[in-house]
Amino acid sequence: MLAMASVACSGGASASPSAAATPSESPVPAPTATALATTTPTAATSPATFSLAQAALKVVRRFELALILAQSSGEITGADYRAYEPHLNILRLSLGDGSITLARTDYDGLARQIATDAAKLRGTYGSAAQRVFQLLGSVLAAKPLVVGPLGPGSASTSGFLPGVLVTLPAGWSATADGATAASFTKGGVTLTFDHSASAITAEAVTAALTQAGAVATSAPTKVMAADYAGWSGTAAKAGDGVRVWVLEANHRPLTIRAEGPRAAFDALAGEIAAILAKLVVA
Repeated sequence: MLAMASVACSGGASASPSAAATPSESPVPAPTATALATTTPTAATSPATFSLAQAALKVVRRFELALILAQSSGEITGADYRAYEPHLNILRLSLGDGSITLARTDYDGLARQIATDAAKLRGTYGSAAQRVFQLLGSVLAAKPLVVGPLGPGSASTSGFLPGVLVTLPAGWSATADGATAASFTKGGVTLTFDHSASAITAEAVTAALTQAGAVATSAPTKVMAADYAGWSGTAAKAGDGVRVWVLEANHRPLTIRAEGPRAAFDALAGEIAAILAKLVVA
């Protein structure tokens, strides 16, 4: 159950994985359809649409898990949970068929149900469900990644596969989306995703830090980023801060490296934690 709780709380739209909402916090306002992208989606059978649909489906599962935990903890009743089942079923079926259009339509129905239950969704898991719901809206509105400055929101890679969907705050730019890596930068700090690790171990983290020319400042530790488990470690490199994560994503290692001038690296630590908390690998 503890592992499940970590997963449910890790999809927050504005908090790091370690940040937990308290029952006294106000509920997150539910976005409406006007907040979603209105661009006509590509055909449901195209690889880009299928990848986005699979990413959204994983977020729907995170939302469902948060609701189950809210019910099991007594925050909502069984009847409350059953009110969400029709919406969850439509989302699962539409996204399973690769239909982003239908999923966007039913997102509004889910938003109305959440608004109805706002007073009940103020506990730890109810608040987590609302944060994951916000993430789902961003994912359904995601656009293909374009190298260059990015606005706030979600974008999915097309060159780097399997597709990685990131949700970024303002100020980030994409610098690469190729077969070997996808990378982003802000304020001199670079965040890179690749498949350089061959195993999901502490030794793989140490090897990645050494390869980056950095000296480890602590032993690697087990971590969770969104619902991906793995290892992470930090290091120093000639005035720069470096952190590496090696996570299990779709049964293969995913290596993530953040690196930049120490002051900027420290200042962006919270943003990077939030980005990884909302990570989806399609």
